[in-house]
Amino acid sequence: MKKNNKEKPRYSRLSDMIDLVLYIQTKPMGVTLKEIQIRYNVSRRTAERMRDGLLCIIPDMDELETFTKEKHWGFTNYFKNKFVC
Repeated sequence: MKKNNKEKPRYSRLSDMIDLVLYIQTKPMGVTLKEIQIRYNVSRRTAERMRDGLLCIIPDMDELETFTKEKHWGFTNYFKNKFVC
């Protein structure tokens, strides 16, 4: 199978996931799927997969209550939030 020059290397998804954890940590109100799409230049479905992957490995990450219509995901326990660093 020929590799397209525009494709990212396989390890770049891992670095995106690590970056996403650090990015969420800086956002007290959490992040939306739209923010993930824009930041990582991915489709909505890929943004959902990234979110779901983090939800599986970080138990203190959950949907946060906000006053907007969009759902936000972030860390629910500040102490655990600091251990991510």
